[in-house]
Amino acid sequence: MRAVVLEKIDGDYQLVLKDIAIPLPLKGEVLVRIQCVGVNRQDLVDSLSLLIKKYDVGSAIGQEICGTISDVGEDCSHGFQLGDQVIAHIPCGAYAEFVVVDERLLLKAPFGTLPMAPLAAVPFAYMAAYHAAFQIGRIQYGDLVLVHAAGGSVGLALIHLLRDRGI
Repeated sequence: MRAVVLEKIDGDYQLVLKDIAIPLPLKGEVLVRIQCVGVNRQDLVDSLSLLIKKYDVGSAIGQEICGTISDVGEDCSHGFQLGDQVIAHIPCGAYAEFVVVDERLLLKAPFGTLPMAPLAAVPFAYMAAYHAAFQIGRIQYGDLVLVHAAGGSVGLALIHLLRDRGI
C-alpha cells in the first residue's frame, strides 16, 4: 500500500510517499481501507517541525479517517463487520491506503447525510467544536458567539454547527 511516512534523509526528517506493507489487525482491532482523510492544523504543525516527537521513522502520519472495514481482528465486540463505513480520530497512520484501528476508536459513519470527504473532518474538528460549544459552553439559540480562528478546522466546524442551529 502507499503511505506518507516520516523518513530521515541526509540527516533531515522528510515526508515521503512510500510503499509499505498492509498491516494486519490484532485482537480488538479492525483494518480500515481509507477513502478520505481530514487535514487539520495539527497535521501541518507535525509536518513542519514536531514530527520527531510524535512519530517513529517509517510510520505514516495523519489522524482523521473515513473508510470501510476490510478485515476484523479477533475478539472484536463492538459489532463492526466487513464493509461497514466508519470514521475515527486515530493517533497516527491516516495518510495511507489502509490503517489498523482499535475498534473502540471507531464510529459508524452517518452515511447518506454527508458526502465522504466532509465525514473525514467529523472525528476531530466537529466533535471538538460540538463539545466546546454545546457541552462546555452550553450555547443556546439567541446567544451571541464570537468564533476566534474561524479559518481553522474546529472554527469552521463551529460556524457550521452554530448556523445549523440558527445561532
